[in-house]
Amino acid sequence: MPVGEGSETSTMKYRSLCLPSLVTVAVLSLSSVAVAEPVSFAPAPLEASDMSVQNPWSGLYEWNGQEMIDLPEAAPDSYRRFVWKDFEIAKDQYDFTKLEARLAEAKEKGQRFSFRLRAMTSEGLQVPDYIEQYGNYSDGLWYPDWNDTNFLGRYRALFQAIGAKYDGDERLGYVEIGVYGKWGEGHSPGPNGATDETKKALVDMVVDAFPSHRHIAMSDDEVMLFHALEKSPKTGWRRDSLGWVHFYKTPEDEFSGDTGRWTLFAERWKTAPIVTEFAPWDDSNPDKARESFFDRALLGVQKFHAAEVSNGNLDVNASELTEAEMEKFAELHWRTGLRPRLVKVEVDTQTGSNKLSASWENLGTAPAYEHYEVIWGLRDPATKESIWNTTSGLDLETLLPTEGTPIVVEDAFTIPTQLAGKTLELTVQIVDPTQYRKPLHLVTQGREAEGVYPIGTLTLVEGPAAGPGLDAADEGGCACRAASTGSGSASAAVIAMAAGLALRVRRRRVD
Repeated sequence: MPVGEGSETSTMKYRSLCLPSLVTVAVLSLSSVAVAEPVSFAPAPLEASDMSVQNPWSGLYEWNGQEMIDLPEAAPDSYRRFVWKDFEIAKDQYDFTKLEARLAEAKEKGQRFSFRLRAMTSEGLQVPDYIEQYGNYSDGLWYPDWNDTNFLGRYRALFQAIGAKYDGDERLGYVEIGVYGKWGEGHSPGPNGATDETKKALVDMVVDAFPSHRHIAMSDDEVMLFHALEKSPKTGWRRDSLGWVHFYKTPEDEFSGDTGRWTLFAERWKTAPIVTEFAPWDDSNPDKARESFFDRALLGVQKFHAAEVSNGNLDVNASELTEAEMEKFAELHWRTGLRPRLVKVEVDTQTGSNKLSASWENLGTAPAYEHYEVIWGLRDPATKESIWNTTSGLDLETLLPTEGTPIVVEDAFTIPTQLAGKTLELTVQIVDPTQYRKPLHLVTQGREAEGVYPIGTLTLVEGPAAGPGLDAADEGGCACRAASTGSGSASAAVIAMAAGLALRVRRRRVD
């Protein structure tokens, strides 16, 4: 059983146990007990190349229906692109069948779906027929007149219609601000390039239509990019040339001379995701060549702390990659995004209330970009039935890469005295409070169904009594006293069995 009560869905339901029969608690009189050392657990880490760690906004995402590398389960995020005529078949006649199909598929897989909506690509007319008059042809390809007020008005109406139906939809991830230029990438706009005012309007129409969701700005047009980044710290950016030197060199050349803009761009990962996509290699250019392609991709991911990498768009099949290339491709997955590891858990053996100190690492490149709750629990080791749980103060949205130095989070809580004498198992689980997302993966061994990680076995025993003048039933608090089974002095054992509540820990390595 997961922490809390069972659920018919793949995500668990949990609650803090708060029953009238479990209200009474004990208080430790610090003056009556000798100080004892904390006892700790050190959960075993996963191998660095383990592909099972799949967290939202992290690693390889499903790209346009492609997943070149097979992952143990469906990627948490998927992404596709649409064109204007996919959603508006005639003036004010909207058909969201294609979008709805992708959203339904995402929910079935436990994903969130994100998209880009474009006015043109490199072929054909991608707008409803009535929009054709608001642009013209150049070398056989139709380009919008980006500054035409009729064109802008109709494009805004399109986004408003989509937003009215889907803003706030739990199946929807981010909406990309990819409305300008060929493929919506912010470049190659044709003979009628947009003014700065128009570019900002194109950003606003997307953001305003989806106030409940994150937005990702394409990086190729500086005016649109920085207007979007300045609107909200929750707006990230995207770059579609991963594997090329251009991916990281061009922004450095163009933005780093302005400290303010460079900081806005290069440090945005701390509050919003950086999304990437491969550009196919080109052996005619050493900066794009197949040789060192994945090394350049990893360098780009690490320079900008990217969260996601496309699991496709390489113009080759996975079977055409060498073994070394497949290994480097896989390395991109397990180094990218949120990769939390529980390094150590210490139980404070003697305090006025229970405390649990946990050391955490983030071995990836980015924090979480959704809200999660870390749940510590106690359960019956035999039946796995949840007995008690509490929520940690760890905020994964602020857990930046730890660079080899774990952070320590100390949680204070109260264990009911009625649990004294029970041998229980300490567990941890990281859950989405909305229960849409599956529990997060840790870079830690021992994951069970529904994302529960067993940490070690605890025996709750009677400890020192409350001091003079204290009413144990009224004061609250709980003493934690720990000792390894079969260790410690006889006097320490006598103290632990005196009165009140203490915690004795039997160490167990998590396999």
